[in-house]
Amino acid sequence: MSCRRWSLARQAIKEIVEMPDQQADRLLRSIEQNQGELSHALAKEMPVLAQPHVWSAMTEAVAKVFRDEPPMQREILDRYRPARVR
Repeated sequence: MSCRRWSLARQAIKEIVEMPDQQADRLLRSIEQNQGELSHALAKEMPVLAQPHVWSAMTEAVAKVFRDEPPMQREILDRYRPARVR
């Protein structure tokens, strides 16, 4: 997961519910670790997440960030890819 994608995903979450970066990062980790399911602990800590459509809006926004990332240019990949030993 690239820093750029993480930053865009964090911003996408914060557009839905205002929160500090640390809290948005925690949500991103939770989305990743729980395959998009809202944990009971997180729902208890942040009741707004249990409101209808809030969590699903967040997971959809995060998925879109990672899905819409343009592929890297071939010459950049070739420059940084280690040479294969044959």
